[in-house]
Amino acid sequence: MLTWTPELSVHVREIDEQHQKFIGLLNDLTASIDHDGGKSAADEHLGALEDYALLHFATEEKYFEKFGYPGAQEHVEEHRRMLDQLRGYRRDLERGEDVIGVMFAFAANWLVDHLRKMDMKYGQWFNDHGLF
Repeated sequence: MLTWTPELSVHVREIDEQHQKFIGLLNDLTASIDHDGGKSAADEHLGALEDYALLHFATEEKYFEKFGYPGAQEHVEEHRRMLDQLRGYRRDLERGEDVIGVMFAFAANWLVDHLRKMDMKYGQWFNDHGLF
């Protein structure tokens, strides 16, 4: 299970709230696997995670464009790679492969790493442009 900590904050309320929701969805996925262990529950939660990732990434990318964020291209490419990986895990799951643990580990590690290495870079930029 992942836990939100103040060290993960980018100091932009909307985005911090979305990151917290993202962590909650990852934890829901884990809880559904532990509780029910079924492929259908995992697929449902993975679908919700992917949908939310799309919404969250669109939010960040909207502000990249609005504020002319200089790291936008690299950041957007990271978003696309993450989505491609999630979609690959969904395909593997649909084929009956046991990828749930690996997929959760990937998503959890990616999220924390992405927050610390990529998202922290734009927090001050957004603040400097009036977004808190």
